Amino acid sequence: MHLSPEYLKFQESEPSRATLLHLLREDQTLNAAIAAVESCARPLHMPQPIPGQAYDITIAHHYHEMLGMNRAFRMLRALCDPRKSKEKSEADEFFHALPPEFQ
Repeated sequence: MHLSPEYLKFQESEPSRATLLHLLREDQTLNAAIAAVESCARPLHMPQPIPGQAYDITIAHHYHEMLGMNRAFRMLRALCDPRKSKEKSEADEFFHALPPEFQ
């Protein structure tokens, strides 16, 4: 996943990370709001059919939207984690050989 410069800048800022972590741990209103939105992104029922659209496409769109919502909340929480160093690992050994769209 490509992270924007703004995301990386926030994640590298100790004061920003500390403030966000405090909010996510202590602010009950923020936590209630996040929980309310996250509850909408759980697959509890099948979506309603849309006239003129194949049902498999309707389902795919519905679940893709939920996937995006969940990914956004994971990214929000990941902003609290310190940025990992760029040390090479065994998994990165052949990273340079991948096409740019897979790096």
